[in-house]
Amino acid sequence: MALFLVGLAMGFLGLLFQRSFEILRVVDERERARQAGRMGYDRLSSELREAVEFISFDVGAEFKKINPQTPVAIPPVEPTPVPEASTWMAPDWKSLDAYPEASRMTVLYTAEDEAMFRTVTASGRTSKQLVVEGVNSFVCTPNLDNWGEVEIVISIKENKKIITVSGRILSPCIKEGFK
Repeated sequence: MALFLVGLAMGFLGLLFQRSFEILRVVDERERARQAGRMGYDRLSSELREAVEFISFDVGAEFKKINPQTPVAIPPVEPTPVPEASTWMAPDWKSLDAYPEASRMTVLYTAEDEAMFRTVTASGRTSKQLVVEGVNSFVCTPNLDNWGEVEIVISIKENKKIITVSGRILSPCIKEGFK
């Protein structure tokens, strides 16, 4: 009788461990899917905030931003000797002078085969890299009433369900007319 009770207790204990392992596996898969969506959103939104020009949101998100590896152009120097204030006009220095078109890069985010990719074109060279796996698709919608604001919706597959991660970002360079 005692052996039977010990066997029964061991069986229930094994069943408890098996069920808890299954629950932990499901929770881990769910967390991994949500983390993929969050990583994709964070990466895309941080780069969209740096955009100086939106190109297209038809197939993914394509925009231009300043290439962080190019140096800032040196502003024109003040003439010596300094002319009189009434006749001398300071040169008109704009952001396009500091960051000309040659120092910009084109970034394209796409979703293919349940993964998010980033393609960068700078100085005539193109590089494509995997951002995160587990992203089903995403949509970026610019707000036409508030140019520079973009709504991002990323869909991920979680246990045979599609869920979304979404948010709005503001690109200050586009909002302020960085040209």
